[in-house]
Amino acid sequence: MKAYFALCLFLFFIYQNSPAHISVGGDRDFGVIDGGTFTNNLRTVTSSYGWAAATDDTWGDSHRTRQFKFTLLSVQSVAITVARRDVEGQTGAEGIFLPAFSVFQTPEFFSSTHDAGVASLAYLETTGEPVKDGVFRALDPWEIYQDNVDAGRMHFDTFIGHAADGTAANYGPAAGINGDGVADGFVSLTFSNLAAGDYYLFVGGANYFPYEEELTASGYGLTYGINVSVSAIPEPGSLALMGLGLSAWTLVRRRKL
Repeated sequence: MKAYFALCLFLFFIYQNSPAHISVGGDRDFGVIDGGTFTNNLRTVTSSYGWAAATDDTWGDSHRTRQFKFTLLSVQSVAITVARRDVEGQTGAEGIFLPAFSVFQTPEFFSSTHDAGVASLAYLETTGEPVKDGVFRALDPWEIYQDNVDAGRMHFDTFIGHAADGTAANYGPAAGINGDGVADGFVSLTFSNLAAGDYYLFVGGANYFPYEEELTASGYGLTYGINVSVSAIPEPGSLALMGLGLSAWTLVRRRKL
């Protein structure tokens, strides 16, 4: 009970100092990306460890990630790239941020969900030991709730995949992390044959180890600039069908001439 009370106080403090609840509105919703490339270079991430911290059994705080959304209308391959972007006003040191990301799907997206809400805290009380830092899980399906006890449950029950900049030397000891092997502030991965639907991209820091140092330095977490790019390429089968459709249309048009 003491541990749960301490968690409540910790998450309440984070909530008071955090930038926002989970949101994919405005420029963070890339919309339909079929066959196109979309880039966002306007956002920052809070903390250098937000993604990596969510790979262990204490989970992580979703406020330390930045969320984006994209939509596919057909089966396509999707390339996602996240790069460090040192910007004026960031509170973290330049040239050190290492990005990582995870991609999920959820049957229904709710606004005003966050780790420190009454319902999310009640859920965390049921998860047992160890005491959790939040509800976000970077490598597994997870769930989060709206503010009120009877509010909506948003469950990211389809985990598509992830990628992390660097090696275990920075992103930590969790098994199965897909690191790119070079801690250079850049990470990219292509997902093949993604079905039509809405996808949610969570971007955070891949440095597992400075957690206590950053909390001491800033009270919540330092901020770092990021560039996010999402590109969709129709699968060969889709292109072939498009070609057949175009050929049929051309043939019908010639017969009419």
